[in-house]
Parts: sequence; structure tokens; C-alpha cells
Amino acid sequence: MNEKICAVVVTYNRLKLLQECIEALKNQTRKLDEIIVVNNNSKDGTTEWLDKQKDLTNIHQENLGGAGGFQNGMKEAYIKGFDWIWLMDDDCLTHKDALENLITSNYKTDAVLNSVVLSKQNITKLNFGLDDYKNKKLYKTYDEIANEKLFIVLISLMAH
Repeated sequence: MNEKICAVVVTYNRLKLLQECIEALKNQTRKLDEIIVVNNNSKDGTTEWLDKQKDLTNIHQENLGGAGGFQNGMKEAYIKGFDWIWLMDDDCLTHKDALENLITSNYKTDAVLNSVVLSKQNITKLNFGLDDYKNKKLYKTYDEIANEKLFIVLISLMAH
């Protein structure tokens, strides 16, 4: 598999969370070809820290919110010709094999690829419900979806 993959991370004034997120991305079993960080005009030392990171691509911009940050990050990734763009906020902590599972699952299933977001305080609770519109079912806990063959479960922990 020679596909080029990058991650786009949007951040605003959460340096510690961003550092944890970047560390988790760097430790993926399937290495990323690039990490693009979109900084929404942080004032907490994030800008200075990012400027020292030679292995990251940084986009410093006015605060355009999450949507504006993802738009500019995806635009940069698209221009660079990436085959896959992995999007996340700065408070996302990915499991070390999350990317490998996402990519591998693409070739084994007919499904939309998505990760499941769990609460860091209670890792059995989904931060966002997962709808199965076809079967009219809403999954609210990890246990409910872990046994279903419909879903490939990839875990990200929310830091707050």
C-alpha cells in the first residue's frame, strides 16, 4: 500500500492537549506521511511550540473555528496530493493502531470509515451516539457496538 496519508489537527489554546495528540499520532503503527496542524490564533504558547516542531506542517491563521480550520487543513492536504486525510481536534488521543485499522478495514468492508469517540472518564460511554439508520437503532455504549459485526470499532479518547 503506497497511499499517502496525512492527519489534520485543528487547535486553539490547548497546548498540553495538542502535545498529547501529536505524540499519539507520531506513535501510530502505520506512520503518517505528514501531520498538518491548523492553529486558530492560539495565545497560550501553542504558536511558539509549533514553530519549534520541524516535523510538523503548521498553518497559523486567524480564529476561523473548527470548520474554518478543517477547511484550510484539508485544502493544504488536497493540494499536496494526499490519498487519505485523517481529521481530528486537538483533544483526540488515538489508539496506536487506529490508523492501521482504518486503512485496512477499507479494503475488507463496504462501509463508511469512522472512529468511535469514548469519554476518557468512562471509556464504556460513547461521547456521541452512533446511529444505524437502516436498522433504526442508536448505540450509546461501547459494549453495544463491540459485538455488532456491522461496525469496525476504532477508539479515540476525549481529553475532557
